[in-house]
Amino acid sequence: MIRTATTLLRASALLLAFSGSLIAQEEPAEPPAEPAKNPSGLAQEELEKRRVALETWLHEPVELQRSAYAVRMDRRDGSFTLRSRRASRGFFSAIHRRGFCSVLLSDGSGVRVDGVADLDSRDTHIRFRALSTGNDIPKIWIEIRDLAPRNGVSIKYEVEEGSEDRVRGMRLIDDGLWVPDADNGAAILPSGLGEWLDSVGEPEMVILGAGTNRPLPVAPLRTVALLRETSPLVVTWSDPRTQVTLHRREEPDEKFPGKKGLFLRADVFGPEGQIELIVPVDARMGPFEVSQALRELTVTGIEPQSLRRKTGDVPKLRSFLSSPIVKLTMIDPPEFPRRDGEVRHRFADLGKISEHWKKTLGIDDAFFVVDRWLDREPGPTTAPWKAARECGGDAELREASKKIEESGHFLGVGLDLRNLTNRSTESPPRPEDWSDARRFLEEHDALDSLRSLTGASLLIVRQSDPNAVAEALTGQAFEDKQAVANLARESIGLWAHSPFRMDDLQSSVLFERALDSKIEAPTRTRVFPLYPACYSDLIRFSSTSNAALGPNDAAGFLVHLLLGQLPNYEIPKGVYFESDDVSLGEGPEWCFARDDGWTSAKGLSTRDRFIRNTHQVANILARQSVRQRLTQHKILTDDGTVQETYFGPDLRVVVNFGEEEYEDEPSQTILPQYGFAIRHPFFVCFHAKRAGGMTYDEPAFYTVESLEGKMYLRADQVLIYRGFGPKKIRLGGKEFEVERELRTRIW
Repeated sequence: MIRTATTLLRASALLLAFSGSLIAQEEPAEPPAEPAKNPSGLAQEELEKRRVALETWLHEPVELQRSAYAVRMDRRDGSFTLRSRRASRGFFSAIHRRGFCSVLLSDGSGVRVDGVADLDSRDTHIRFRALSTGNDIPKIWIEIRDLAPRNGVSIKYEVEEGSEDRVRGMRLIDDGLWVPDADNGAAILPSGLGEWLDSVGEPEMVILGAGTNRPLPVAPLRTVALLRETSPLVVTWSDPRTQVTLHRREEPDEKFPGKKGLFLRADVFGPEGQIELIVPVDARMGPFEVSQALRELTVTGIEPQSLRRKTGDVPKLRSFLSSPIVKLTMIDPPEFPRRDGEVRHRFADLGKISEHWKKTLGIDDAFFVVDRWLDREPGPTTAPWKAARECGGDAELREASKKIEESGHFLGVGLDLRNLTNRSTESPPRPEDWSDARRFLEEHDALDSLRSLTGASLLIVRQSDPNAVAEALTGQAFEDKQAVANLARESIGLWAHSPFRMDDLQSSVLFERALDSKIEAPTRTRVFPLYPACYSDLIRFSSTSNAALGPNDAAGFLVHLLLGQLPNYEIPKGVYFESDDVSLGEGPEWCFARDDGWTSAKGLSTRDRFIRNTHQVANILARQSVRQRLTQHKILTDDGTVQETYFGPDLRVVVNFGEEEYEDEPSQTILPQYGFAIRHPFFVCFHAKRAGGMTYDEPAFYTVESLEGKMYLRADQVLIYRGFGPKKIRLGGKEFEVERELRTRIW
């Protein structure tokens, strides 16, 4: 049976719905979009009755109003509503209690705030002292303040001096800002690549923050996006200690407009703290605006550059945009009781692998990044870098660097931040490490000596302690880190920091770890491409070595195509192609390692055939996808096995992870398991049973690319590459026979 598209699942619904400028605009309101089908099962009459009842929920409210939103708060107990003036639905404090927050006491207990004293309501803020019925609580001031020029408010608390010991923190939102199933309620979370949480489903509690089931010490974003139909709300926080909980559960309250929903809690710790609630403006919201909205929230003061600009200062480094990044650990970490780690590669291996990729596989672009390559004994301060002797030492590293450069490839090096301070990596991280690194690099020209030894064009600075990354960099620490980044770019060329942080957008070229969650579960509909949707034109996304692709990782390869990224390939110990004994398996997951087409009869290993075929597609795609952000993501089948992305209006990718064939009408292809179709005016790539009006007995794998930077159907020079399958392809109504590759024209 051949499947076709059946549904647009909820992840892309939010991408289509949540967007818009965050800066206040004086424009006439547009009518709200048509409400989606009610999935709660409540009769429409009952649902409308409950919605109307909510409009009279507040008594004698005070108001904080702007052109884009209005906050109305009950002057007696603090219950509130927050509504965009253009949206069809608003957001409420807790449904089952009065008030909106609770005090977290030092003894571990919590006390609800359900009373208001000393109310001060002005044009810019609402401020009051918290009260609790029947409880004596410390003196705490709570303030809701306008965030002009952004559209939204902050909710802030302050514990009066002398009462700090009694208060652990505040639950600033206590089961509030709920989104019901009747309104197709959902949330996007910043965990992994991004995560979608629906209001429909079994009870579940997701807690974001340190020590929870979604720890976020290294997450670039501390943001949750909520959606009620076309009404979005963004909850943000800056303190890494904050814990935000999304609880999916049934709600029996007869006022609740649905049967189930998502309920939010925000626990902030310390004697003072705050969260922010941001209201996007537009009522009709599209995919381009979602990334713009989140960028406005997260890049204030950072001034990020596009990837093309970051790599443009040195023209030859522009190839980073279309190069696979191959990560090689030179020495494995030691395992008890051994004191020394096992050598995985000698430096000479790097030169041999690079030469093999260039001359045998025909791969012109590649970055080889080495980690754990330093000698265990630090050198003198004037010469801080010594290559590991067991890997061949300085002389062998220099020779390998020369061979890599001769192949037109590049070398990158990974260093622990403490290496930049000339301290042992066994020493504990310190808050002043960035300051020490800046001083050390400026005083000793250490990066120039690193460049002289390694010839490196990319430096990745790593921090292994998540807590060191979690703390927000402000003031001098932020300045010192940016100074280190600038020094690296001046001396080395390209720079990255791992784990990635939002301030890295200014100069970093790589976001490691981003793809791991999608590679691990490619068809899981809860994995949502939040970060690529926001930043794919600013930074490359990569996986860790644990998720590097082997010759049977067809699904992982499709993930990279779907997101417009280049693979990180698994490279075994030593000179892998001299001893790699991986045999071609029989399952469909081995399809890209077949001995056919360009790779046939060349004596290539199974791994090399996989690398050559997948690189052919990913290289073509990446050169174009880097010019645009990811602008649309759709899941085309209920089981999540067929997915589609767009980069701008012209570049479309559709992939099939599933066992059943899929008929894709826009590309007029039939995709087998691990099939794909990529279309752009300049190129077309496919692994399909039918393409170009030609039906194949077995799947065919082709790439067709204009060599002139214009439409391939009108170019004088077109390269047709056959990976495997039948030797005929139909383009522009003409048939071409291709043994390995063919340079021709189509018109």
